[in-house]
Amino acid sequence: MNQIEDTLTVVADLQPTSLDRLAEDGYARRRAGDLARLTAEPARPGKRGMPGVLGRRRLVAASSVAGLAAAAAAVAATVALTAPAAPGAGTASPAAPLSVDAHTVLLASARIAAHGPAATGTYWYVKERDFEPASPQKSDKKFSRPTGAPYRAFFAATQETWFGQTSTRTTVNEDLAFNFASPADKARWQAAGSPKLSSPAGFGDRGPVTSDYNFGGYSYLIGALQVSLVKARTLPATAAGLGALLRDQWDKLSATQRAATVGFPRPTYAQYLYQVATALLTGPVTPGTRAAVYELLADQPGLSFTPHVADPLGRVGAAIGDGEGDYLIIDPATAMVLAQTTYPVHEGRAIPATAAGTEAYEAMGWTNHLGTPASS
Repeated sequence: MNQIEDTLTVVADLQPTSLDRLAEDGYARRRAGDLARLTAEPARPGKRGMPGVLGRRRLVAASSVAGLAAAAAAVAATVALTAPAAPGAGTASPAAPLSVDAHTVLLASARIAAHGPAATGTYWYVKERDFEPASPQKSDKKFSRPTGAPYRAFFAATQETWFGQTSTRTTVNEDLAFNFASPADKARWQAAGSPKLSSPAGFGDRGPVTSDYNFGGYSYLIGALQVSLVKARTLPATAAGLGALLRDQWDKLSATQRAATVGFPRPTYAQYLYQVATALLTGPVTPGTRAAVYELLADQPGLSFTPHVADPLGRVGAAIGDGEGDYLIIDPATAMVLAQTTYPVHEGRAIPATAAGTEAYEAMGWTNHLGTPASS
């Protein structure tokens, strides 16, 4: 059995039949196609690199990171799987237990990511579904400021972003939906006169809003390093090279700059790396850079691992946590990020649509077509 086949065995065991039914039909077809393609390809030698990883940074269609309070960290889970028996002369060796943890899944994701298509295009496109708290509006203005309320309400809305070299387009507030934490919360809202609700950004029920910007997209900081749409494609494609670059930038930051970059008073290098990794895994980087990010994460101690977690869209993946309440939900079959959340995750459970602090990525990739503006 080659390295890719061994990786796919781990992937297959991570997807229970009962939770697979939660996945969308298109997602299931995409996963099966990727597995078939990878099985037919030769194995690529694995790489080892420096430690790495950190928090959550929305970059791409999630370029406006929401500063949310960290939720309680979930307990790391270990699943015992069965490794295929090694071939022998007429008899097979007994099956050996294979411990699956964050390290194993991240290395498997690195091998799959390395075989991804090296596509490019005019725009880096991201479509995401955001789940955040909602409050009653102060007025009926488009950007009315939300106020406090004696009930817990939530909203879900889709955002699309097209990042280009010289222009960027965003469409926000698509398919806006409001709901409540419990029937009692809804009853309290009704008792208050059923006021119109608003997202934290002030969006109510006025429908989608499209904005165009005359500047190049995908521009953010990795420490002191400014990364553009073009620069992202030239980042190191090995764990050693990328790790050295990130460490160099970290060393150049003052204590104040480190706190501002990471969002913690006295952040560690590990927290910084996790945050950068989150940004890169949802950005327009090459397959080699994406694989390098996963390898850096795999060598980072202290990460939690929770298998069989469904995001609010019903897609099942493995949750990798930073130990501070941030989680990446990864599809082990495609090495793509399904979602990121601050909601506590649990094995075999779905992140509810009423969970604040969750971003589910519906689509991500290169395109040559700019989306049609939505009516404001």
